[in-house]
Amino acid sequence: MTELERNRKYEKLGYHHLAAADRALRQITLPNAPKLKFFDAVDLWNKSGKCFAIAGEWEESAHSFSKAAEFMVKLNKPHEAAVFWLKSAEMLRRVDPVGSMVPYNTAAKLYLGLDRFATAANITRNLAEMLEEFREWDNAVTTYEKAAEYYDSEHYNAQCCVCLYKAGYILALLEKFDRAVALFERVASIWREDNLLRMNIPRLFLRAGLCYIAQGGAIAKGLYSHEVLRYKMKQWSTIDYSFEYSRERMFLDNMMDIILNADLNLFADHIFNFDNVAQFDSMMLKMLARARYDIEEELNIREEARFRHQQELDDERSK
Repeated sequence: MTELERNRKYEKLGYHHLAAADRALRQITLPNAPKLKFFDAVDLWNKSGKCFAIAGEWEESAHSFSKAAEFMVKLNKPHEAAVFWLKSAEMLRRVDPVGSMVPYNTAAKLYLGLDRFATAANITRNLAEMLEEFREWDNAVTTYEKAAEYYDSEHYNAQCCVCLYKAGYILALLEKFDRAVALFERVASIWREDNLLRMNIPRLFLRAGLCYIAQGGAIAKGLYSHEVLRYKMKQWSTIDYSFEYSRERMFLDNMMDIILNADLNLFADHIFNFDNVAQFDSMMLKMLARARYDIEEELNIREEARFRHQQELDDERSK
């Protein structure tokens, strides 16, 4: 039997089970078992969904599983309904990722109603990753934070931190720096309880520190964000004592001095030297690029001021 013949066979069998489910619903209701025909129909929709899945008919499979889920809700079987909604979402995601978010959300709500927070968190995290793929950044952040709450309620600290970290990463790229730093600090407070994970805290604080550096502004007027960063670094040293003498803190201290002096060459050398030791990722480089823009703008302002001053001197000499 060729693959095409096999697919046609299971597709035909799927439609057969769909028709049988409709016939089951039209059966006479038995007084001793009034819900029996509905359970029979659900069983047939389940078989239909499996057959369509084998045949590669993803939309039909999703529809069959969703019918089974709807009736399980009516039969007051929320766990079984959630399982069917999840199957429906997985089938639909293959052909309509956006449309699959509806059954995913429905399944997550049912699991929450059953106090299955870890399962609901896994589904919600999956939704957040899908939103990230669709570049719906704000919704992705909200969904990651929601998943983190669900994980936290079950004390799944590692998974909670992953969601908070991803949300903070996106917020930093969206230039919502205060919210990003708050999430990074929350991750650090959880990591410090783990002797292995706390080794990553200095780099996490480096990421948070770069958010303050990226806030920038007019260098000549003084940078309030740098003052905040210096205050924050004192706080971070109380969270993780190793940060006080870490290379990450030294980098941030030196970077603030370099920016205030508007030394573009030293700025590039400092980044190059640190990158050779601990490589920057794309998010960090974007933050540093904003700082570079502030330096270039300050140099342009100084050059214009120098040019105007020179013009004034030339005018006085010509008189």
